[in-house]
Amino acid sequence: MRVSLALGFASLMVAAPVMAQEAVFDVVNATSFGITGFYGSADGDVSWEENILGGQTLAPGASLSVNFDNGSGVCVYDLRAVFDDGDESVMQDVDVCSQKSVTLN
Repeated sequence: MRVSLALGFASLMVAAPVMAQEAVFDVVNATSFGITGFYGSADGDVSWEENILGGQTLAPGASLSVNFDNGSGVCVYDLRAVFDDGDESVMQDVDVCSQKSVTLN
């Protein structure tokens, strides 16, 4: 696959107290392609949620704050990015509560 994925570890939470964690993170498009679709699925679910970009394109070099915090306490998601050339990438088992940045490059 032409697109490799690197997860940004700069904002990992260290020794977080026991409390509800927020599933809010940044998606960084470090590729040379626009991202036309970005989807999440709680770990174990068999279908993708709706496209969070809502018809917009995340341009190369751009970033977007994403909020998957729905009050369920779920932190582990599979993530799917669809690029403007039709290619797509899937990241599995991403802890979006502790992983505050997901970089596609």
